[in-house]
Parts: sequence; C-alpha cells; structure tokens
Amino acid sequence: MKRRLVIHPFLFAIYPIIALFAYNIDQVFPREVWRSIFWALSSSTVLFFLLKILVKDWERAGLLCSLVIILFFSYGHVYSLVIGKRFAGLEFGRSDYLAALWATVWILLSWLILRKLKKTTRITEFLNLISVFALILPGYRILEFNLQNINHAQTPPESQATDRQTTALAPPDTLPDIYYIIVDGYGRADVLADLYGYDNSVFLGDLAEKGFCVAEQSHSNYAQTALSLASSLNFAYVHELIDLQHTSTTDRSPLANLVKANSVRSFLSAQGYQVVAIESGYSITEWDDADVYIASPARFNSFETMLISSSAAVIILDRYIPLWYRDHILFGLDQLNDVANLESPKLVFAHLTVPHPPFIFGPNGEPRPATSFREGNYYDGTIQEYLEGYRGQITYLNKRLIEIIDTILASPGPQPIVILQSDHGPGAYLNWDALDQTCLRERMSIFYAIHLPDNACDLLYDTITPINTFPLIFDAYFNTEIGLTDDRSYYSLWTAPYDLIDITNSIDTCNHPRAGE
Repeated sequence: MKRRLVIHPFLFAIYPIIALFAYNIDQVFPREVWRSIFWALSSSTVLFFLLKILVKDWERAGLLCSLVIILFFSYGHVYSLVIGKRFAGLEFGRSDYLAALWATVWILLSWLILRKLKKTTRITEFLNLISVFALILPGYRILEFNLQNINHAQTPPESQATDRQTTALAPPDTLPDIYYIIVDGYGRADVLADLYGYDNSVFLGDLAEKGFCVAEQSHSNYAQTALSLASSLNFAYVHELIDLQHTSTTDRSPLANLVKANSVRSFLSAQGYQVVAIESGYSITEWDDADVYIASPARFNSFETMLISSSAAVIILDRYIPLWYRDHILFGLDQLNDVANLESPKLVFAHLTVPHPPFIFGPNGEPRPATSFREGNYYDGTIQEYLEGYRGQITYLNKRLIEIIDTILASPGPQPIVILQSDHGPGAYLNWDALDQTCLRERMSIFYAIHLPDNACDLLYDTITPINTFPLIFDAYFNTEIGLTDDRSYYSLWTAPYDLIDITNSIDTCNHPRAGE
C-alpha cells in the first residue's frame, strides 16, 4: 500500500511561531525566532516517530501528533481569555480546571482516532492542505512587511557626528567615564505627585546631595522607547535620521540600527573610549557588539517568553517567568555596580526596563504576582493596579540606584558623567490608539538627572529634552561645537510609530477621562 505524505504535524508545529513572529514583526528580529522553530520541529519529529512506533501507522501517528500540537499551542490563548472568569459562583478560569479539560479532550479525540476512525487518508490530505494554507497569511504578512520596508532608507548615524563636531578634544588623562542609564517609564516628580500620589522628594534630595543636577521640567522628545533613544543617541530628530515618506510602516528595525550604531558611540570610540553595554532584554536597545557586552543568564528571550505564555508550557512555567524576569532586572542592577571597576575611559550603556511594567518588585524588593508587560489601554489590569504596582516598583528602584551611584562616584579617576534619564513617562493614562484620550503630561514628562564634573549644574536648564543631552556634554567637556537644538516633542500611535505629531505646544495637557481620579 502506498504511504501517504504526512506533513501537517510539522507545519502545525511551526505555525504558532511564524504567526507570533508575524504579529510582532516590528519588534522581534529573526534571530530571536530560530531557536523556537528548531525546538518545535525537533520535538514534533521525535513525537511523530514515537507515535508511529506505538500505533504502527504513519497517518494515525500524524493525526495524534497534530492533535497534541494543536492542544499544546492553543492552551495559553484560551487560558488568557478565561483566567479569573466566574460562572455560577465558580471560578472556572483556573489553570488546573482548563488543564483537566484539555486532557479530557485529548483522551477523547485520541480514542476516536485510534478506535473509531476507519479511513485516515482523506483527513490526512485535508490537514496537509489546511496546514499549508494556515502558513500563507503570516507568511504573506512577513513578506509584505519586508517588501514594504526594503527601501526604507536611513541616514547613517555616523554622518551626524562627523558633520557636527570639531577635532579639538580634552587631554586624554581627563576623559571622564560616561554612564548613560535609561530607567524605562520613570515619571517626573510633579507628575508622580499629582497623578500617582507618590512623593519622590527624598530620592531627588539624595541625588542632589551626591552632586546631581535635576531638570525639573524635562520632557521626552518621543512617547516610545525606540524613537526616544534613536534620537538622543544621535542628537537629532528621527525625521532627520530616517526617510519618513512611508509613515504607515511599523518596521522598527531602522530605529534599532540607530540605537546600536549611533553617533555617541562613534564619537567616543574615536576618542579611545571602551564601550560597555548591559543586556536590556529588549532587542531594539541591545548593543551586543559592544567592546564589553554583559549578557544576562536569562533562560529565554522575550519572543520565547511570549510563545511560552501562549502554550500549555505556561502550566509549568507561568510561575517561573516573573522570577526569571526579576532575575534579569536584578542582574542588570548588580552589573552596574561591577562595571565601575572596568578600564577607563568607558561609555557604559544600560537600559533598565523598570519601573515599566510588569510590576514584579514591592517597595523592599519583595516579589509581586505577575502582571502585564503592557501599558495604557493595552495593560491587562485596572488603572488602580497599575498605580499601586508602579509605586512599589519605583520605591525599590530608587534604593538600588542610590547604591549604584555611590559605587560609581567612589571609583578612582576623574569625576564621572552619570546620566539618569527616562525614555518616556509612565503609562497608566495612555491610550495607544487615540491621542485625544491620552494624558500627554504623564507620558511625555520625564525624570532627568545628571552628574557633571565640578558640579557644573549651570550647564543644565530645567526644560532640557534628551536630544540635547550629549551635545551639552560634548561641547562642554570635549570642546566640540555641536550646539543645542530646539526642544520639541512628538507623539505617535503604537501601530504607526513614524506618523509623528508635533505636540510641543500641548505637552502638558491631560485628556484621559480617568486621569486624577
């Protein structure tokens, strides 16, 4: 008897990965996906051949294998829909209940395949066809995305530094270490007080005692991390760095390129600086080609974590993912203490993804239950839960930052330049889909503190934005003539990052219907 081709288990195995990649293609790079595809194909192949040995039938083995794969990868999606739901007083959205249901479905359908299904040829051919067609839509999305952006040219960031700097430099023995520490979503003190009921004056006072200058009316230039850092690290606005003719694109890879191969790195490397980077866990802000790249021992990358959360693996690993994320954040904080001992002069870049959600630290660093990674109207929780989680997390972060600063300032050599800056403000009152329902004052007002040699706070002005951070430093300490640019702010929706709206004149408005409740 002629053996039929059985391909559907392997295509069903990679479909969830390809689909998840297509959905998040603007933030996920292909290198983050290959390991998942390898393990999915390897596991499905092993399972298929084990089932073939057990049932002694290629087609039935394929049907059983696809059944396991479909149930495995659908579990997390269903669980996220029913979690916490109650019916007639019973909380049926529990992991153990759903797991029992899935096991029952598996047993029942397996029995039907083995005992009741007489002919398997037609259903095998049908599933082969369905599995091929299932990959067409995400495959088309990936192809369309790449074709749409293939000509999305960008200006090489190195040209920005070359065109705007002089060759006069400070003597080599006076070059200070420079720390650029991004605290993701850290709000400005007055905004935290007004909207979050949080008093940050003790932390700011501690910084002042240690010689930090605080810009009390600072704003971000952009509402999104990738845009903000692409701008600040190249001391230019995004529309000056990237051709924005096709503003409907969601491709953030040009921004990732600008964040990695930026003007600040280029300039300081030319002056003999060692570039040190600590893994952020966010692919767009990784400098994995730095002279010293300190990688976290995290078990999974961000894409793999999303994939786990959408599969039955979440039954076992759900409780561990927040712990692994905590370990990653703690690793970054610990490494900031240790890098002070590396050879000088050095540029240290650290993007700390706190106090941004998920809120996994209490005020004393104690673990908190897992929460959403998202913000604003995408946050999986209430505004009150966001505010409460944020307050606890920022309290712990402040304690750790003071410890880190003490270590940095105690290091031998010239006084360092330490930039503590947020990429944007928090997002309890953010609406990623509607500017007219967003509290711009919350999102665009940022924490900005800087330690300058000789306590030169007179160089700083209260309304500075990140785009002028490095021109200010380079002109003052490296005798360049870059000059400051106008401080402006732009907003864009998450789904249209390059469709930039100039909000400079409305930056302190707050249109969210629940802001300040």
